[in-house]
Amino acid sequence: MLVALKDVEDALSQYQEDGERQEVLDRSLTEARTAASLARQQYQTGLIPFSTVLTTEAALYTAED
Repeated sequence: MLVALKDVEDALSQYQEDGERQEVLDRSLTEARTAASLARQQYQTGLIPFSTVLTTEAALYTAED
């Protein structure tokens, strides 16, 4: 009985950690999308080089993966 309770507690703890990790990943993806969008806008207005756009888009693709 104690082993079963420990297994349930471990599973609930892992579930909570997974939920927190998912929230962090979702936030990271949102921020990467925002950064890429801003970089494209800044490039179009001539404020930054295209290499910066490529860097932010690479970070976006990494976050999406």
